Amino acid sequence: MMLEARRSGDGRIRTCFYGDGHGNVFCIAEPTRKGTLITELTGDGEVLEQVLSEINDAERALSKHLTGYELSVTEVKEYERVGVNAACDACGSRSIARELDDRVPEGVDNVPVVPIFVCGSCGAKYYQLGDTYLRRMVARKSGLFDKAELAELEENEAAFVDALQENVIRIFASKKIKRLRLGESK
Repeated sequence: MMLEARRSGDGRIRTCFYGDGHGNVFCIAEPTRKGTLITELTGDGEVLEQVLSEINDAERALSKHLTGYELSVTEVKEYERVGVNAACDACGSRSIARELDDRVPEGVDNVPVVPIFVCGSCGAKYYQLGDTYLRRMVARKSGLFDKAELAELEENEAAFVDALQENVIRIFASKKIKRLRLGESK
């Protein structure tokens, strides 16, 4: 199946929307210093997956990630930033953006495991960690968990994910970074 995408002058490739079982989603492939960061998002700006491919060619890395699709890439001047359907808790602005959208991809050498968003008006920071993203990350990184934790995951995945969410909330609360609530307005 053919999937249209646009490559901007900074080397990012952004696909058009496609269906994946979670509704319509799109991908961004960003060439970083350590490979290609591939991020899958919903139309609201929810990050469903974020993986770093060791492949340095963004188009090749994206093609490998999107099995079943053939990319048709068109060159464009400017990158289309990710739209985020959320309002800032601090100032009420709807100018929240993905932190990586404001960075030159080639200069990125450390990608946060948890996606970070920033208010363009007041600079307030947010993290975004949905259950789909967390489940996929746990599946990819199961080696980070001990046998007891993996048994807990197998027994009750929902409770395990809830416990991880609570731990993440505590970590980011200590850094004064709030959880991004998509679809909510002030």
